[in-house]
Amino acid sequence: MRNHVLEHREQYARWILQLGLAFVLIYAGVGALTDPVSWKAYVPGFLSGGLRELVFQISTWGELLLAGWLLSGQRLVIPSFLTALFLALIVLFNLSLLDVVFRNVGLMAGALALGVLAWDTQRPQE
Repeated sequence: MRNHVLEHREQYARWILQLGLAFVLIYAGVGALTDPVSWKAYVPGFLSGGLRELVFQISTWGELLLAGWLLSGQRLVIPSFLTALFLALIVLFNLSLLDVVFRNVGLMAGALALGVLAWDTQRPQE
């Protein structure tokens, strides 16, 4: 059993990161759909009116789409780095909210780690 785990540890690490990141994205996406008032507070304040609503809708549905893509395991490099970028933007536009910053920096590191793990396994062989 121990040898099996050691032989497949990168694959297990990838699955754990996929599931963890997908859970966070689904939680946020469903939360934004069920309680939009609370979640709109994270949309940059300099956006107003229709543009603010558009960014909110794109980010909400984008989170759910990224979660599905991560769970599919297809071309993991792309959704991993897109998730990291999405989280970086959340941090950038919410620097005054320390609890948002520290949580999302850790999640961003996980998304980057997943992208790095997937990089070698999903690029075309030379």
